[in-house]
Formats: sequence, C-alpha cells, structure tokens
Amino acid sequence: MGVRVLHLTLALVWLGCATAAAEPTIRVGSLRYGTLSWQLDVIANHGLDQKQGIRIDALELAGTPAAQLALQARSVDLIVSDWLWVSRQRAEGGDLTFIPFSSAIGSLIVPGASPIRDIAGLAGQRLGIAGSAIDKSWLVLRLYARAKFGLDLDGQVEKSFGAPPLLSEELAAGRLDAVLTFWPFAAKLEAHGMRPLLSIGDALAALGIPTHLPLTGYVVSTHWARENQAALDGFIAKRFDRRTRLGALLDPVADKALLVSVYVTLGLAHQLWTSLVIVVVFRDVMIVGGFLLIQAIAAPKHYDPLYISKINTGLQIALVAFVLARLGLGTASSMVDILLSLAVAATTVLSGLSYFVRWARILARSEQVL
Repeated sequence: MGVRVLHLTLALVWLGCATAAAEPTIRVGSLRYGTLSWQLDVIANHGLDQKQGIRIDALELAGTPAAQLALQARSVDLIVSDWLWVSRQRAEGGDLTFIPFSSAIGSLIVPGASPIRDIAGLAGQRLGIAGSAIDKSWLVLRLYARAKFGLDLDGQVEKSFGAPPLLSEELAAGRLDAVLTFWPFAAKLEAHGMRPLLSIGDALAALGIPTHLPLTGYVVSTHWARENQAALDGFIAKRFDRRTRLGALLDPVADKALLVSVYVTLGLAHQLWTSLVIVVVFRDVMIVGGFLLIQAIAAPKHYDPLYISKINTGLQIALVAFVLARLGLGTASSMVDILLSLAVAATTVLSGLSYFVRWARILARSEQVL
C-alpha cells in the first residue's frame, strides 16, 4: 500500500513539476502611459514571452500609487517604481527587492514663450507634477532648488499632482505654468513647441549624483522572487538579454537529463519497453549533442523547439505520469500503455529526424561561410 501511495504521489509531483516548468507565470502591473506598458506591448506582439518560456499576465493600473498598493496587496507580482520608495519601504520592514530598469526619468517643461528662465522663476507659479508628492523627480527637483537657489519649492509653488497626459493638456491650455513630467511626455511637449527648463538628469549632475543612476526599477516581493525564480529570471533575461553562453548551453542539457533519467529508471524497472527507452535516449543525445556542436562552431543563438518536438515532449510526460499512476493504483498494463508508447516512439523518431535535418542544414551553412 505504501509503495502505491508513493507512485501516486510521484505521478502528481511529476505532472505538477512539468506544468510549472512549462510556463511559469508573472503578473505585471503597469501604467497605461508608462514605459513598462510599451515594453509589455513589444513583448506580446513579438511573442518574446513565449520564446523565453514564461507567461505574462498584464494588469493596467491608474497610477503609481495604485501600482504600489497592488504590489503590496499581492494583486501583482512585479511593478516599476523608484528606488526612493523601495528604500522607504525596506526601512519600515517591507519585503521588497529593487532591480534596475532605467536611468531615463523626466524634465521640467514650460511653454515656449514663458518668461520663466530658471528654477527661481517658478516661485508663485502653477506647477503640474506627474505622480505623487513623493515622486522621485519631484523630490530631486526640490533638493536641487534648495541647494542651488535656496528655494523651498514645496511652499513656493501652486502644486497640482496628476497623470502626465492630463498635465500636458493643462499646460497646453494655459492652466499650468510649468510641468514636471515623465520623459516620453516631455519629448512630446518639446515636439509641440514647449521648452525644457531643466532635466532631472542635469539636476542630479549638479547635485553630484551620477546621471546614469537608475532611479526606476522593477520591484518585486523578495519572498515571491525566491519562490518564483524561473518566472522572474525569464522576464529579466528577456528585458536585459542576460542569457549567458554557459546558460544557453546548460539549459537544454538539464531539461533533457531529467526526462531521460526518468525513462531510464522506468526502463530498468521493466515498466517501459527497452527499445522505447533506447530511442528516447538516442534522440535526446542527438539533439543536445547537435545543439552543443552548433553553439561551439557555428553562430551561437537561441533556437525555438520544433512543433513535433513539443508534441513528443508532451506525450513523453503523459506516458510517465500514466505509468506512475498505474503503479500507484496497482493495475496491470493495458492498451493505453501500448498506445501511448507507440505514440511516443513515433513522435520521438519524427522529431529526431527533424532535428537531424535542422542541425545538418545549419552546419552546412556554417561551413560555407568558413
């Protein structure tokens, strides 16, 4: 009875691990007008998430405070925010991790014909500020005004906090005298004749802070990151193109080694045909060997799995799960074993031949170049 329970448990664990490994999911909260939303759009349109082996569930949020709240409430797994907010949260015991995203921030924009020529000219003016009262750009601007002009902007200007699109409309309509906005909207305003008064990058430089300092970054829960390393690694690798040569070589080897080891074990236990185990092992050795050879002497790159290979892998996993479940229930082998084994054998041969043709063509092109 104990052995049966063990086999059933192994079957469930096997299916659970196979499902989790197939498509780890990451829930991303983004602002409709933010840089992250553009990145997610590019990823979706080009299928980059599928190529990286992850699934991205995007949630559009109204503003930065909403994104921060969603992350803290565990409604999303990842957002983009500034390191100042993360630092405050960590100082208060928050379980957050900051991953650098961008050093591009924003600018202070005024109308082209505005009499405002420097920060001191903002005194008594109507200033629109993208984000909230603790937005990084606003804090940097306040520090710059105090350090360089002795001006307390927080008490010297008429502040209006809001979303960048709304602030741009208000500036164009003359209901604001200046706006501190994100870089994409600053660029649009400049294109329509508005004048940049000060970039936050210049303010940082004047304060002696490196201009390449990434003030914004991906923010995740440290606990979630530990439990969902595959999803986070896939997302970050796609964003920063941080797939190392060694990682590219080891990934397929590790994936194939797990499946092959299970087939060899079941074959030795006489639960799978010996001929089927030999075919599966030979096919995977050929695929991995060809891949390593191409990475070594041809152009190193990522190759998407063939469709027949995906079908074959799915059938291989299904056969292992069925055999383990059958052993757990104590039932004898049946026609289902035979049909699944035949399906695995057929797709293994077809996928093996397909990869052999692929590798041969790639190597032939490589030799022509040499």
